[in-house]
Amino acid sequence: MAIVLEALTYVWFAGRMIEPGKKFSADDEFGKKLIQGGSARVHKAFEREQAEPEPAGGLEKTLMVLKLDELKALAKKHQILLTSEDNTKAEITKKLIEADVMLDETDV
Repeated sequence: MAIVLEALTYVWFAGRMIEPGKKFSADDEFGKKLIQGGSARVHKAFEREQAEPEPAGGLEKTLMVLKLDELKALAKKHQILLTSEDNTKAEITKKLIEADVMLDETDV
């Protein structure tokens, strides 16, 4: 697997000289050596992408499998107020996720 790095010093890599501040990718093993040696660091944008978890991805998939009536019943069980505009699976699922609903085996 490759990792996106930012050169801190001049780095000779793949037959070319990479200047400080430039981005490049390298395999994990070589990247770790560059980081430990102080020649490079993980690129900030790459760090942010890795750090941001998928927003409730597993819960959303589980909820989207349920039927509309089941979602409404789940919202009622967890005392989530649904308005007349909340009439699609996506809208109700969004409200359930925002309310941090924890599902148990009786819910699915």
